[in-house]
Amino acid sequence: MQTDQIKNLQVIPPKNFVDQVSTLVKNTLDSQEWAFSCEDIVLLTDEVAAKDGLLPVLLWIAGQTLETAWGEPQQLVFRIDSEALCGMVPELNSKIMPPSVWLHAIHYEIEQIVQQNPNGPAIIDDWFARWNQALAQKKIALLPPNIAPTPQTQGATG
Repeated sequence: MQTDQIKNLQVIPPKNFVDQVSTLVKNTLDSQEWAFSCEDIVLLTDEVAAKDGLLPVLLWIAGQTLETAWGEPQQLVFRIDSEALCGMVPELNSKIMPPSVWLHAIHYEIEQIVQQNPNGPAIIDDWFARWNQALAQKKIALLPPNIAPTPQTQGATG
């Protein structure tokens, strides 16, 4: 498929895109009874599937798969969030492949990692190594953290 045709498939994701993906990942992990571990720590399904959990890493990994398959990078952006498990949350506001394509890519990545250790938790150390390397090389677009308004930023005087 040519680049122009692929770009025509891309859409601004719906506002509930991240919630939809999170729910799908959680339901898939629960129904398949798949577990994940990173650096010898077994992770809860909620930690893997949550927007402020490992979902940013999973989205980025799936984005790499889509780029390989379609030849077009996905414009993923993440917002720094010190409360999040991996330090950021997805901030999807540019055109990307439709949600159904993302869900297939995510499911593919989950199946691939689970098959590597079928008798125990799926070890995602490699995902984190790739994620951290991309962060160090500034290949992941990051937005600054959201700052809660304070009286000073709202123009109030003491």
